[in-house]
Amino acid sequence: MPEGHTLFRLARDQSLVFAGRPVHVTSPQGRFAAGAALLDGRVLDEVTSYGKHLFACFGPDTLHVHLGLYGSYTSGTGVPPAPRGALRMRWEGEDPTASASGPTCAARPPARC
Repeated sequence: MPEGHTLFRLARDQSLVFAGRPVHVTSPQGRFAAGAALLDGRVLDEVTSYGKHLFACFGPDTLHVHLGLYGSYTSGTGVPPAPRGALRMRWEGEDPTASASGPTCAARPPARC
């Protein structure tokens, strides 16, 4: 289970890599397809954390992610690997990528930005 310090680091790392740039957001598994379509191509303002929650601010919309007991993030550069398993959300920038597997995530009105 990811703890608060892990989410703080994820928020910092994602802000450093993606903030201020358009992000291509997809839902390879399809479970987050509507939320991904809402955010796709928009500029990420910042990512913050609060406890075990991540908040990614895209203008007036905020993506809330709670990784639950078994969710995880992976990141990298270059062409991302083919989707596998419960890959709920993938972000792609000019080169970096980030993928969330197995979390509970939903696009919601602004919460903490």
